[in-house]
Amino acid sequence: MHAAIEDGEEDAIPAALALLWADQYLDTLWRLEAHLGRHAAQSSPRTASPQVIPASA
Repeated sequence: MHAAIEDGEEDAIPAALALLWADQYLDTLWRLEAHLGRHAAQSSPRTASPQVIPASA
């Protein structure tokens, strides 16, 4: 973005903004996924240890 402005490439500014916004959007989705994952892990029931069934003698 800065390079497009500094170089005076006005045609490149919309593409640079789109790239910046896409990067920020994906970062926000990544943080939201991590946040929801923590809540899902906290609210899910804890699974018990698997029970060992003794063999018949």
